Amino acid sequence: MNALLQTLSWQRFRDKVQLEFLFVDNFADSDPFAAESRALLKEFDGTTITIPNPGDDYSDGTEHRQWTKPAFDRMAYIKNQIIQHCLQGDYDYLFLLDADVLCEPYTIQSLLDTANHERYLANPTVPLPIVSGVYWTQWQWHQPESTDVVHAGPQVWLRHPYLLSGRGWTEADFRAALVNRQRVQVWGLGACTLIPRYALEKGVGFHHFEGLPAGPMSEGEDRHFCARAEALHLKMVADPWPDIFHAYHPQEYFQIGDYLYRLERTQQKEPHLGDLISAKVEVIDPVPDGNGNMHRLGAKWVRGRLGSLNVLPEIEEELGGMQVGAHKLLKIHYPSHFSLPQLRNQNKIVRLTLLDAKPFMIAPVIDREVFVGNRSGRWIDHTTLTDEQMDDIARGATAD
Repeated sequence: MNALLQTLSWQRFRDKVQLEFLFVDNFADSDPFAAESRALLKEFDGTTITIPNPGDDYSDGTEHRQWTKPAFDRMAYIKNQIIQHCLQGDYDYLFLLDADVLCEPYTIQSLLDTANHERYLANPTVPLPIVSGVYWTQWQWHQPESTDVVHAGPQVWLRHPYLLSGRGWTEADFRAALVNRQRVQVWGLGACTLIPRYALEKGVGFHHFEGLPAGPMSEGEDRHFCARAEALHLKMVADPWPDIFHAYHPQEYFQIGDYLYRLERTQQKEPHLGDLISAKVEVIDPVPDGNGNMHRLGAKWVRGRLGSLNVLPEIEEELGGMQVGAHKLLKIHYPSHFSLPQLRNQNKIVRLTLLDAKPFMIAPVIDREVFVGNRSGRWIDHTTLTDEQMDDIARGATAD
């Protein structure tokens, strides 16, 4: 609980944002952490509500958590109570965070950026999407006597109940997009989720949704939430930019201190070649729409490694010399092959904003599952290789 409160207290924003905390005391009487956690909550600036826990519908197994349908129903009830609390107040967003999910200081700001990015991709009148920060988890703990390779997976998915392929994606490409911190539309998410008020008012929630396929994973309250969101035509987006650690297994609890040290980063003043940067590019000058009218283009929100961004060279060169939080006006010369026909061979004034910069790293947990080049930073996902190939690459890396 102390680690969770620490990561909540260090959330940082560019603009004025008022956070109010609501905690749910749902500890079972047998929970050894209940007394200490309740004492910490009393010292924290937030509201706490108590919802009984029978203590017999859930347990930590040796390989994975043991959920029952009553436990899923209990979680759905808790989260629906939180939604009602939010609707009764004057809140623009609801940020739902599970107690075992630890976030870096710019997590909520990143989710806000992603929500606005998706709106501008369409048009400013489109409702804001539901956004989840992505984290990776070894859902099954590797057993010493087992020879099976257990891979980490994200808590976002493309098809129910938990499939990482489909909707135009292969599993390898979907995983690669998340590892590369690309925003991706998804049809399943949870546990670290920003929900705009519009979605709450439209009726999204965690109550049972008819029509999900039978099976134990379909009982999960997040799956019912996502199925209902899809039925309500609410877009859902995965945001892999922030570093997030999911303390899922008791065997991982001893690592919490190390992960807190990694997560508690200070924002860089300016980026260096190869760093991860997040920026916004806005064309100030109006452009023709093809019907004889002039209009303003929406902002483009750029993320990636400095030196390989999907922007024009003039823009990337300028971003490399800016400080985080700075704005700059720049005249850009759009070439004849530019993707937007209305900008080809045009000179336009653009406004650049450098939103964030941080050293290149692979996200927590999945960083233990990829081979990363020391020189290029390129990486290889273990799930795309056979066991023999993995062993061969590992031996070669050791030899180097």
